[in-house]
Formats: sequence, C-alpha cells, structure tokens
Amino acid sequence: MQNLHDVIADLNKYTVKVITDRTVGTGIIVTPIPKFAKVTSTSTFESKGNGLILTCYHVIGNANSESEYLYDDLRIYFPKSETTLFAEVISKYCNPEYDIAFLKIKETEKIPDNLKVAPLSRDVIYGHRFSSIGFRKSKQYSLLDAIGDIRIETDIIKEEEEHDNRIRSQPLIKLFSDEIEEGMSGAAVLDLETSKVVGIVSLHHPSNKNNDIDNKLNFAIPISPILDNSKAGSNLKVNNPGLKPIYDFVRKIGEEGVLKYEKLFDLYVPPLNYKDIKESLLKNKIVFITGPQEYGKTYTAVYLLWEYFNQGYEPTWFKVGEIDPQDKRSEIRGEFSEIEKHLKSRHIIYYEDPFGKTEYEVNIDGVVRNIASIIETVESSKKDVYVIITSREEVFKEFEDKKSKSRSEKF
Repeated sequence: MQNLHDVIADLNKYTVKVITDRTVGTGIIVTPIPKFAKVTSTSTFESKGNGLILTCYHVIGNANSESEYLYDDLRIYFPKSETTLFAEVISKYCNPEYDIAFLKIKETEKIPDNLKVAPLSRDVIYGHRFSSIGFRKSKQYSLLDAIGDIRIETDIIKEEEEHDNRIRSQPLIKLFSDEIEEGMSGAAVLDLETSKVVGIVSLHHPSNKNNDIDNKLNFAIPISPILDNSKAGSNLKVNNPGLKPIYDFVRKIGEEGVLKYEKLFDLYVPPLNYKDIKESLLKNKIVFITGPQEYGKTYTAVYLLWEYFNQGYEPTWFKVGEIDPQDKRSEIRGEFSEIEKHLKSRHIIYYEDPFGKTEYEVNIDGVVRNIASIIETVESSKKDVYVIITSREEVFKEFEDKKSKSRSEKF
C-alpha cells in the first residue's frame, strides 16, 4: 500500500485546472492520456481510455439551460508542468442533470509527462478523512488543499418540472470541511484511508432562506452515479486503475453487468464467522460453507474468490444458474468428481450447491463414495490451490448422514 506522502503526490499529478471564458474550476484525470493518440473510432477511444478528465457540468456549461449550453475557450491547465492546452467536451458522456462532465485534450502531442490517473472507488465510508486540492482563490494562489471528514450519503431532491410528474433526486456525499471554496468544483474527494477517490466536490449548500453559507457544509458527487448515469461508465470500468480490478474479477466469474457483484464492497456484509471460514480455507485448502436459505453462502464464497483474486489467484465458479438447475448441478457434480484436473497452482475453485439446492439429489454411488478421496486430494495437493463448496444446511446434513451410512455399510 502507498504511504500518505505518495498518495498526496499522486493527487497533485491527476488534478488539473478547468478554464473557460466564464469560469475556473477543477478536474481530475480518470483514464490514461496517451501521447500522439489518433482516435479513429468510438470503440478505439473507449478501449484505450484516451485521457478522460472528469469535472462538474456547471464548470463548463449551464446545466439549467433548456438546450445544451457550453461556455467557450475551454482549456486545461496542468499545474505540475505549468502547461495549458485546449480541450473539448465529450457530450455523449455528460449528464447535466447529475452535474457530470467529461473532457479530453485536443493537443495530445503536447501533454506533459509524469501524469497520474485518479484511482476511483464506489466505496463511501462514513467518518474517513479526506483530502482535496483545487483552484480556490486562484488570483492569489495557484493551488490550495482542503481536508475534512466524509459524512453520510444523501439525496438532493429537485423540484418537479411543469408537465413532468417525475421526482428527480441526485445522490450526494456530505463533506465536513471549512476549506472548500469556489473554484474547487470538480476536485477529487480522496479517502485518505483507502487511497481512492470516492467523489468530486460539487457545491456549498445555503443553510437558510437568507442564502447564508455554512462554510463546513459541502457536497460531492459520488462515483457510483457517475458510473451508473453516464455513458462513460463502461470506459471507466475498463480503464480506470481503481475500478479495473473489480470489473476484471466480475468478468472472470461471468457476472459482468450484475450490480450486486459490481458493488461487492458496498453490499456484502460478512457473517460473524467469516474469519473462521477464511482461516479454515487457508489451513485445509478446502472449506464447506453451509447455512439456511438466504444466509449469504454464495455471496461469501464470491467474496473469498475476490480476496484471492486480489492476491493473484485465478477464480473459477461452477454455478447452478436459473435455467435447468438440475442439469447444471449434474454437470457441476461431474466436474466435482473429476476435481483433480482443476487443481492448478494459483487457482481458487467454487462449487455451488453440488448436492442439491433444496433437497438432496446425489445417489449413493455418486459423489458420496468419492467425497473422502476428493477432500484428501485437495488437502494433500502440493499445488497452491483452494476449493470452496456451498450447500444448504439441511442438504449438507443429509449428505453427511448418507456418507456415514455408506462408510458403516462398507465396513
């Protein structure tokens, strides 16, 4: 993990000033900027990342205009090299309603060296300290920092428009700091404990009808709605260094586009015995996760896959799915019986409910007679490999009973 000095140094390398003929704001580089990039198609642009810069829409245009209204003379200033380059708005990626805008540099051949990409994260953790830098008081200072606390995620409710019954709400993060000022819109909210950017500064909020400003009440746009309500989401998932690992993992396990796995950090709540499960897997190389329906066995197994994936292991999930679950489970049991062919170094394998989802489905001559040797094969394997098996508690109990009966009949 990076030390704090390096994390702050990187923050300086991915923060830029956004300048128009009317405004000054802040932006962050969120995908790599290749020099001499020749973009011949949209797919090429997205596959290479090609230097997306994220900021607030109100920095570069009027979000309240009935039609798209952008300010003129858009430029990006790189403070580390004191370089200013012309930029353009990626209109298809913008979402004025959510105050999201994406820009890219026109003059790629002039882009300075030693830039960094902001590592993004969906995880907003209450109470963590954050740091930010931006271009407040720009006439007096070139760049100033801010620090504070991350508070709750909330919604700003927008008024219903005439002839439109929809109630719009924009998710926001509340920030507690007295150092965020005009010019910092679009600046990174860098969680100092996770070293990830969890949002961009958006606004001060009037505290009463007299329009007085509470200097410690600020809001930021979290990364989640930027991913979910912008067409740039797929580009970021593939090219941003903070997001790429989880989306690589989701693709590996065949669950791309499934939100509960893409938001694994946000949604997963470990059971009380998670530490014991993890230690048992590490010690024995194989673990059975059992429990009642809706206990979270699958989610726990997938979280274990994710943790090992982060350590460089290749995850494999033999899953039941919704279509022809009995046929699929029969296929899983076949793979389970031939487990040795899957035991490869630096692999972790998950068998989902091989004994049955709601009732015991395995005949006595099948997996039961081989389970002891299967377990022994895994435990004694000299390869760096781990196996997870899930089962409903009552199904696993019936399996254990049949296994015991099989052994007694044998002797």
